[in-house]
Amino acid sequence: MCEPRPDISGIDTRRYWECGPMLLDTDKSLAILYDEDLCLDENEFNALYLLVKREGSPMTQEQLYKAVWELPDAADCREAARAAMRGLVDKVNSAGKGVVWIDTIPGEAYVIKRHYIV
Repeated sequence: MCEPRPDISGIDTRRYWECGPMLLDTDKSLAILYDEDLCLDENEFNALYLLVKREGSPMTQEQLYKAVWELPDAADCREAARAAMRGLVDKVNSAGKGVVWIDTIPGEAYVIKRHYIV
């Protein structure tokens, strides 16, 4: 299970979430996977953070849309959010060294998988 770590360096006071080899720095909106910066924009980071907090539990597209993209409820805005999620899934899974980190339930939901825990 992903756990919050208030301090990983003994000096720093930023807030971190660690999931195996994935580290999220919520102060800097920085996501690191296998020591590689995923270079996420703010919405991508926020979506990943929500998925990590719910590790193993799916989040529907609707839940992510409402939580991350505060856009009018219009079809073109929803398509933009879906496209951003496809980009996030590609970035994370491409950096995952052959491991599928974000699984998709086509047209419905996304979930951070638990199988990576060693």
